[in-house]
Amino acid sequence: NTTGGSVETNPAQLTTIPQITEEPHSLEDVAPGKPAEFVVKAIGKNLAYTWYHQTTKQFLPNDKKVIVGNAQILRIDKVKSSNEGYYICTICNPTGGSVETIPVQLTTIPQITEEPHSLEDAIQGESAEFV
Repeated sequence: NTTGGSVETNPAQLTTIPQITEEPHSLEDVAPGKPAEFVVKAIGKNLAYTWYHQTTKQFLPNDKKVIVGNAQILRIDKVKSSNEGYYICTICNPTGGSVETIPVQLTTIPQITEEPHSLEDAIQGESAEFV
């Protein structure tokens, strides 16, 4: 303004994104029935964490998540084969900033569901098949 007056504007809002300080790690060969935990740590104010199973595109319920300090833990109490796949956590703050973790994988140990049957009538030198 050339007349020496002032101009007022709306205050600017700074949008920052949360910063991940520790990425979760993949969990390999987890025994079915055993617990599994993915941990992510981030810094920022009033962060909201959303975990989802990338393979099935399902968001995970809040009862499976625990917040401890600046860490978010996704806990699966009893792993089963349907839990296998990739997991991602999206971390958001109230100003709209968000960041995703790297995809991490959960795999289980293969389980024997039925023991092979004995071949008592097998003849030496002949082929035999275990089912």
